Amino acid sequence: MTTGAVARAFALAVALAGCSVDPVDYSGKTCPCLAGMTCKVGTKECIVYPGAPDPSLGCAIYSDGKLYCSDTAGSAMRSAPMAAADVVDTLRTSYSWFTCWGTGELHSGGNTTWYYTQGDDNGHWGWLPGVNVNTPDPFDADPASFGLAVCAAP
Repeated sequence: MTTGAVARAFALAVALAGCSVDPVDYSGKTCPCLAGMTCKVGTKECIVYPGAPDPSLGCAIYSDGKLYCSDTAGSAMRSAPMAAADVVDTLRTSYSWFTCWGTGELHSGGNTTWYYTQGDDNGHWGWLPGVNVNTPDPFDADPASFGLAVCAAP
């Protein structure tokens, strides 16, 4: 390496050593959120929330991609997103997680949004109508716009 190249490399190293990057301000960011952030469903606001899912936040999509929300404990879970489908399990908890959502039969909540999760009695996976999950109407209208994945077709 020539003396000039060494001098330029040294000057660059000194210049970079003095550089710093200001922290990124995420305030005001709306869902869907960047990786590692949590979407507060009620306000469609992204927050940095490093803790475990917390019912006090209301419905939220955490950095694991799951929706955590209060629901109707004791709800029957169906094999398909329709009321006439076989019951495959029961959701006993009143604060649960859901991996994805799908469009199914119109239910008493006035929409066709159904959520998919694992049951509490025997661990089977199944569908819960949106009326049994305490999500706000704008969320039920388009959960994907908040960052919740659409379930893959069976």
